[in-house]
Amino acid sequence: MINKVLPYKKYTFHPPLSKEEIIINLKNSIDLERSFGFGGANIKYSKPYVGIVYGNLFEMKRVIDYKNAFIPQIKGEIIENENGIFVNIEMKLLGYIQAFLLVWFGFCLFFSSIILILAIFKENINVSMVFFLLFMFVMGATIVYSGFESEADSTKRDLEKILCIKK
Repeated sequence: MINKVLPYKKYTFHPPLSKEEIIINLKNSIDLERSFGFGGANIKYSKPYVGIVYGNLFEMKRVIDYKNAFIPQIKGEIIENENGIFVNIEMKLLGYIQAFLLVWFGFCLFFSSIILILAIFKENINVSMVFFLLFMFVMGATIVYSGFESEADSTKRDLEKILCIKK
């Protein structure tokens, strides 16, 4: 349900590499995250991603030198079966960002609905507040989706390079 409201991407890649080569490429592209909290801005990483690879699973996010709260959290799984090797990728917002946005969007829609209902049954309610709240909803959605989509597109291109996917 939450994936229908907030930005979310899911990809399946079929790389021409062995499972071991994929794991090596991922480990060569992912640094362990060394910051927790507010002091992380001064840390420089030698690799383009931070995260961890464990077995057939990995988690990572892009290292950026600018602020973007809507950067995708990437979770992946390497699957080997009779049809070959596949890498399933899932990109979504960080959990605390999802929680904040659900409260924000819920607030805007809830109060817009209340004011609109009151305006229908009472003539002295100012309907311009509904438009303001809907404007806040639309602007919030625009900022979230544009911030997420730009980072998700860059990440997808990087993953195609890491996994040696030819276009």
